[in-house]
Amino acid sequence: MDSEIKKEIILLKDSRVWVTKKARMEAEARMKFNDNISKGLVSYYTFVVLSFSIATLVIEDSNISLFTVIASVGLFGLSLIVSAKAYKEKAIRYKESYLNLNELEFDLKNLLRTDAVIGSDLVQEFRRCEKLYTDILNRTDNHDDIDYFKTKLKHQMKIAKLDKVKYYFNKTIKLLFLVLLIFFPLILLLIIVFGGYY
Repeated sequence: MDSEIKKEIILLKDSRVWVTKKARMEAEARMKFNDNISKGLVSYYTFVVLSFSIATLVIEDSNISLFTVIASVGLFGLSLIVSAKAYKEKAIRYKESYLNLNELEFDLKNLLRTDAVIGSDLVQEFRRCEKLYTDILNRTDNHDDIDYFKTKLKHQMKIAKLDKVKYYFNKTIKLLFLVLLIFFPLILLLIIVFGGYY
C-alpha cells in the first residue's frame, strides 16, 4: 500500500505541483513584461501627445491639431486599459502562488524521503498535500494556457502539435500588436500630413 501511495505522491509532485509552479513562474514573467510594456507605451504616447501639442503652438496646422486630439483620446483609452489590467498585482499573486507550490513540493519530497510516516498516516499526509495543492490554486487566478505551453516547450516536455501552434501563433499576434501600438502614432501622422486632409 505504501508503495502505491508513494507513486501517487511522485505523480502529484512531478506532474501537477512542479508543472503548475513552473507555469505560474511563466505567468509572473508575462505579467511583469506586460506591466513594463504598458508603462512604456503610456510614457511613449504621453511624449507623442506633448510633442504635437507643443508643435501646434509653433506650427498652425489643423492636421497636427487633429492628430493631437486623436492621440490624446488614444492615450486616455490606453491608460484606462493599463490600470484595469493590474499586471503588477497579478505578477505578485503568481509569485506568491509558485512560492507556496514550492513549499508543497518540498513537503512531498520529504514524504518520499522518510520512512517514519507509513500506512494510514502516509495516506492522511498525502490527502493533506492534495488539499493544500487545491487551496493554493484557489487563491489566485489560473495561469493562461500560453504559460503552460511555454513551460512544456522550455523544459522539453511532450506537447501536442496544436498546442505548439497555439503558442507560436499567440506569440506572433502579441508581437504584431505591440509593433502596431508603437508605430500607430507615426502611421497616423503620415496619413494626416501626406493624405491630403487639409
